[in-house]
Amino acid sequence: MILWLAIAVAHAVSPETLLQRVAEAQELRSIRLDSEAPMHPTETYRALLERGRPLSGLTAGQGDGPPQAWGLGMFDVSIGRYWAAISDDIGKVAYSRTAYAEILAGTRCGSPRRVFQFVHVPWIRDRWWVNDTWANARLAERSGGRVREQFWATDGDFTVGSPQARVWAAKGIHPVSTQGSWLLVDLDGTHTLVEYATTSDPGGGIPDKLAATFAARGIPDLLRSMASAAVSGLSVCPVW
Repeated sequence: MILWLAIAVAHAVSPETLLQRVAEAQELRSIRLDSEAPMHPTETYRALLERGRPLSGLTAGQGDGPPQAWGLGMFDVSIGRYWAAISDDIGKVAYSRTAYAEILAGTRCGSPRRVFQFVHVPWIRDRWWVNDTWANARLAERSGGRVREQFWATDGDFTVGSPQARVWAAKGIHPVSTQGSWLLVDLDGTHTLVEYATTSDPGGGIPDKLAATFAARGIPDLLRSMASAAVSGLSVCPVW
């Protein structure tokens, strides 16, 4: 179903509309929470339209830091529904590789919130982390809700919550650090451009580039899974 949605968007959104909305979103870059989010060239957005499916890749990290994994996708779903899906960390268990999630502080859909997540990672040992997540209220207000950002990062405190979370944590390892963001851009009221970026120091003796490569390969599926969650309308988070 999601593949069909992605293909449909390629035919429903013109290059002019896409590039205009991207340019308008870039004008707000100075108030983004994720200052390290990549800036994609025009050719990448054109490739997204032509291929009709999500794209992903790597960019060089800051200084000697790990590379950044990124993804782009367009979906036939409103920005409000996609936002609700990515804001529901507990709900992601049903739609992604997240096997367990627990809100440690804040509320399920709130900002800021502190979240424990355990994720199955193919080919290497499973990972868990504790992230703080913020919604960029200033960006949403300035754009009239047509551009929205969600940013997350670790602060080095990997204290888990309940006994159940500790059981999950024992099954994997946590990265040294991780941060990233979702950026959603409303294209025409019914179609949404999704930009995703993440940078992680994986720990566990895994080379940074290898871990980033694995992450990049999984991003298209993540974008599709969140689109599926958005279409289902089952998230408990508000649609706005």
